[in-house]
Amino acid sequence: MLPKITLYYDVISPYSWIAFETLLRYQKKEYFDLILKPIFLGGVMKETSNRPPAMVPAKGRYMEKDLDMMSRYYGMKLVQPKDFFDTAITKGTLNAVRFLAAIEKEDSKYLVPASREFWKRLWLRQESAHEESDFLEVGDKIGLKKESIDGVLKKMSSPSIKDVIKNNTAEAIADGAFGAPWIKVEKANGERHSFFGSDRMPQICFFIEKPFLGPLIEEECRSKI
Repeated sequence: MLPKITLYYDVISPYSWIAFETLLRYQKKEYFDLILKPIFLGGVMKETSNRPPAMVPAKGRYMEKDLDMMSRYYGMKLVQPKDFFDTAITKGTLNAVRFLAAIEKEDSKYLVPASREFWKRLWLRQESAHEESDFLEVGDKIGLKKESIDGVLKKMSSPSIKDVIKNNTAEAIADGAFGAPWIKVEKANGERHSFFGSDRMPQICFFIEKPFLGPLIEEECRSKI
């Protein structure tokens, strides 16, 4: 029985994108089973009295350099949004993560490409990710049929889908989350440990007693326009 890893993430978080791609790469090595749970990072921040790094000037300056280094190490490409405050705070990604929850209900195989496409919109192509037209483009980009996209759009505003994000977020907070990515690791023997951040793969491998293999840069995981 493989260890189980749960990734709690919001597409507003570039570090969540790095963790997402890294975990998918290691999942292919059959290191663990991976569960993806979209959350509303704004809710985590509010509940834990935390602030986004970009909202603290010194952290924001460091974040730009850090993301450049991290993205090059993992073979990705990230481009800072033109107006992070407007993107993250004013517009937000609550509807985007609800769209992801609805996509998983519609057909779970589309959750990975849809999540990646939102990150590309926000952190590569400097596009928006909060309007219905954005969701239509995401659905079309990942190959969803028109009727499926319409179904997802209807589902995303339903109480059940809103509850999925609410419950995922509450679950992460209960586990100790104060930001994203939050990574919960459960070994077959029941031992658990949670990690914060996109650079914890060496420690995760140590915990599950598997060799750390570096960034595992793979062509299909590279971010392209």
